[in-house]
Amino acid sequence: MTFPKPAARSAEWRSNPGGPIPKRKPHSIRRTSSLDIFWPDGREGLSHIIGRARDIFSDSNGEFRILDQAEIEANAHITRELVNARTIPEDARLEELSGVRAGGQLRSVLRSLFPDAAERDTGQYLLLDDLAGATLVSSWGWFAWEGFSRELADRIHTHGIGGNQGDMRGVCIGFAPGTTSLNDKGHPHIEQQSSAIVPSLIDPEDPDGWHAFLDIEGPHSRRARWIDLSVEADCIVVEAGFQDSAARQDGLRQAIHEYRATATADAANGKILSLTATPYVLPHQECPAAVANIQRLVGQDIASLRDLVPQMLAKEHGCTHLNDVLRGLSAAQFLANRLNQFRRGGDR
Repeated sequence: MTFPKPAARSAEWRSNPGGPIPKRKPHSIRRTSSLDIFWPDGREGLSHIIGRARDIFSDSNGEFRILDQAEIEANAHITRELVNARTIPEDARLEELSGVRAGGQLRSVLRSLFPDAAERDTGQYLLLDDLAGATLVSSWGWFAWEGFSRELADRIHTHGIGGNQGDMRGVCIGFAPGTTSLNDKGHPHIEQQSSAIVPSLIDPEDPDGWHAFLDIEGPHSRRARWIDLSVEADCIVVEAGFQDSAARQDGLRQAIHEYRATATADAANGKILSLTATPYVLPHQECPAAVANIQRLVGQDIASLRDLVPQMLAKEHGCTHLNDVLRGLSAAQFLANRLNQFRRGGDR
């Protein structure tokens, strides 16, 4: 199997995978989540989606206690309309997601189905919300498995998987009009995208740091996330990461997106004191520029990022996938409250 090399005009950007995630800190909470998407009936059939999330508390000895676990399952058309979305255990509200397109429409419906802010801070909600971005990227998994083909690229463009019926101009900083990443129809130059073979995210010295990933044969894509949260002095300290990757026929994994971010927030009022993001793997040379705009979020309430990020880093001011990383930080106050319960009671 061969995968296309990035074109010369993308040579300024060099992918540099982040490797395994850091070991868990003592007295910390870690949230991990994954969405695996595969095609039991071949690429012409519906995709099958399985999502898993887990929150754990790690004590001073590295022993962990599971605080919460969640699982979702769904099918989707290539055009990203959902079929048979459900949670485990089942939640009757998800019947309303049948036929909903995984994107802005999905997130609007989810806000109405889950009006309680506390529910929106859970791992289960993160999985449902993440269907928007994960389904957008999932078709790239076929390129990682088979290599680039014009036939598949044209099929993706024809079905208008993203943007305005497939026209991605203005969707994000990487797809701003006039960038090298788009053709004259606003379709991404898939054949020129950068990507990288990536090692496992699991640290062999800390295998308990991740929930169990699915073992899937054949082509599949995976969106994997992690959030580490600790409290130091009067600050909430958050480290987070995100990777979109796919299986290859040689058993390795190839990533198309990978970011890591760190943030501190005032433990008393939740205001963001510092925020940084590092791009590791991105498809186009313009993509990394998005990190320059995230400083406008400093001073905002970290619990409000789920709603603030799409407003303050909209379209060419942000990156769709970096925005997903930042939106995930909105659960920091919720997780900090869980952590404080253990800190007050000591290791248990």
